[in-house]
Amino acid sequence: MMAPLAILLAAIIGHPNDGPDVDVRVRIEDGKVVAAIMMNLVFCDEIVDVPRSDKEDLAPDEEEPLRSALVAYLKQHNKVRVDGIEVTPQATRFEVPEPEHSLLPLFPRFGMRALFKVRLTLTYAALSPPSRVNFVWGPFPPDYALGFESEAPPMEVAAVILAQGEEEVIIFLKD
Repeated sequence: MMAPLAILLAAIIGHPNDGPDVDVRVRIEDGKVVAAIMMNLVFCDEIVDVPRSDKEDLAPDEEEPLRSALVAYLKQHNKVRVDGIEVTPQATRFEVPEPEHSLLPLFPRFGMRALFKVRLTLTYAALSPPSRVNFVWGPFPPDYALGFESEAPPMEVAAVILAQGEEEVIIFLKD
């Protein structure tokens, strides 16, 4: 029932995520910082070069090369310091949920690449409950959702931070 309404709304106002899209959730817990990152294939294709047999799809045998490339890229470009100590993450989860094909009309420019998502969880271990966490985000693909076909500005990345029962949204900027 929701998909037809969403399609109607998209036809009227357009879809803001028909381009690179990423959802970042960071939890600061006793002994660790966990970054749960969900990104679409457009976002992935902008930051890593992993060959696929079909650009619109991710075959099961292509999942591991994509996971490895994303982990390597994020380890290099995202920096996390816990109480002044830089911490290297461990990839603790990688999933490729089945896309909701009925939503395809919402993505006229990038099609299945915008609809297809991967979930990656990186865990940064801490020696004790963190009192201070610095998180530098690295990838800022072009923000094609702003309507630019070429030379689009870098996207802003919103992240939800959950610490000590409090939730806060922060915006990572390339600058």
